[in-house]
Amino acid sequence: MDVLLSVDPNLIYLLLIFGLWSGVTASYIPGTGFTELITLAALGVSGVYLWQEPATNWLAVLVLSVGVLTFITFPFLPRHWRDYTLVGFALQALGSWFLFAGNPLNPVLILVVLGLQLLYHRVLLVPILEKIRDQKAERTRDEQIIGQEGRMTSALDPSATHPFGSVMVNSESWSASSDYALAEGEAVTVIQRQGLRLKVEPLIQEKEKTGNLDRQDRAGLLG
Repeated sequence: MDVLLSVDPNLIYLLLIFGLWSGVTASYIPGTGFTELITLAALGVSGVYLWQEPATNWLAVLVLSVGVLTFITFPFLPRHWRDYTLVGFALQALGSWFLFAGNPLNPVLILVVLGLQLLYHRVLLVPILEKIRDQKAERTRDEQIIGQEGRMTSALDPSATHPFGSVMVNSESWSASSDYALAEGEAVTVIQRQGLRLKVEPLIQEKEKTGNLDRQDRAGLLG
């Protein structure tokens, strides 16, 4: 008990902030499990010390925690609403200053911690969040376009020096590659997306694979 009471309040504050921001990090980069464990450990230990500290202002702990946790909602907000997180920094500053009744934290420490949080959020977490979102959007677009039917707008010969053509899919023009020689105007199916290029194969080939090619289809495609 005496050991718990002898801990410097500034260290308790730093541990609490570390635990809260570990939770924010876990919400931006989910699925690792490691960050979540660190969050629980840091918040558990800091909570014990806060409980044992008679000067703890629990209202200030709540205000401080709400200030940090506003950043958990950041990934789910439209871009033009995100400036409200500045309110989160204001709540953290307020909660930090009144965290311990009659024994305020070092104001320089509070300012340094807030500055580091701002840098961590804007320079590291936000770019990671945007990258993850872009990757998800790309995967979604891949899933949507694979299997779509299109039509060649230029001929393609895979044995040529420039083995690429162009294809129109969903009213969009794409560069195309294929293992098959394709004529201009030929119907094709998208089987893979390679960046800004689609890999396609003749529609008749796809229908033969799936067993969906009937006599009428074959006559229409070949005619």
